[in-house]
Amino acid sequence: MLQRLKNFGPVLIVLAIIIALGYPLALLFGLPLAKRDMNDLRKWQKELVNSSAPNNILGKKEFTPSPGSDIPYIFEYSFDSPSQNSILIKDNKPVEFKYGFKDGKIIIAVAKVDLDSHSANIVTWAKGLIKISDNIYSFGDISQDLSEIVIYIDNQLAKEGVVFADKPSDGARAEFSFKSATGLILLDNQVLVEGKDYIINENSISFNKAPAFGSKLRRISGNYAILDAAKGLVVFNQAPSDAIKSTKSIIRLAEKLRLVDADKQIYAFNHAKIVEFDKKRRIFVAGQELSNDALRPKERIDGKTAEFSFKKDSGILVLDNKLLVEGSDYKRQGNKVVFPKALSRNAKLRLYPDYYLINPEKSEIMLANKTTDAVWSNKYSYFSQPACGTTVMQCFFALPQHPVPFPHWIVKRIKP
Repeated sequence: MLQRLKNFGPVLIVLAIIIALGYPLALLFGLPLAKRDMNDLRKWQKELVNSSAPNNILGKKEFTPSPGSDIPYIFEYSFDSPSQNSILIKDNKPVEFKYGFKDGKIIIAVAKVDLDSHSANIVTWAKGLIKISDNIYSFGDISQDLSEIVIYIDNQLAKEGVVFADKPSDGARAEFSFKSATGLILLDNQVLVEGKDYIINENSISFNKAPAFGSKLRRISGNYAILDAAKGLVVFNQAPSDAIKSTKSIIRLAEKLRLVDADKQIYAFNHAKIVEFDKKRRIFVAGQELSNDALRPKERIDGKTAEFSFKKDSGILVLDNKLLVEGSDYKRQGNKVVFPKALSRNAKLRLYPDYYLINPEKSEIMLANKTTDAVWSNKYSYFSQPACGTTVMQCFFALPQHPVPFPHWIVKRIKP
């Protein structure tokens, strides 16, 4: 026995050293990749900031004056995540009546003579929803974006919410998880039935048949989800009561951008790391929506031309992502801009008619025209956190393929 140990001892020691070195080597080669994923915004989660509707459409009557008194009625409306740096809007315009903030809620004073018109100032109701089944309703023939419509059940705000499957549908995978969502499961535009289509395990869902490649797999996390936007269909997690209504327009609490530099007309969103190329982003000055377009010159930049024309005769001019200054960098002649010399071939010249995102990291924009009115947004997206996790080690363990796996991972993969 001792002789065998003497013979195999050196081999065992070498194996132990190799296994022990496997762990620091795995970290040595894997941690840089984890840090890369943490710093790559393309691999971050996106969060949508949207204007919010009141949680209760009737509001709460905080004060009712005595008969014969001229003191106004006081109504209180609660919103999700209210802030002093917000603005109350309706129909994409700031409301004309006065309001205030108190304990995170909107307070509206309504004179007795205006009591009858108060409801119309708050909400404009749409046609009633058409019941298709216990859980599915239709808006009928609509021209409005379903995501802009607000639904109330018994005067309480119904919240839309879905969670997508943790993995994409590849045509072979049949087991998925949906984080904390516990509602109905939707496959493309169909509502699946438990038992017939899938079974619920402890932390996952197993489908009787693997969903088709590229299919959209969701699970309701709120009160309802949009089932088929083209047909105007929504599905509720639980069958709603008959007291269900949808809005045509309603007061909303939107985010007001803060002024960073008055001279340069620079404003900033409340969240940093805004998504740079976001077609859904909407910014307003008072009731006027700003254009998100980047206009190209009509002429081709061939390395010989120094004069270019645009569809607009004003705006912020940017050359290869660098702000240009009128007078020193170029001269303007109506809708034409003239440079001292020809621009280099294929240079990127763009005109931003209303605003330019000058710093995506700080979420700062520059307005083309000075204003004293409120600058606000009712929809935009920002990068909230790395999808792999909030620490380097979380991102290390989330790597899809490790250059040097941990030794015990290798052992698990070895089949007896």
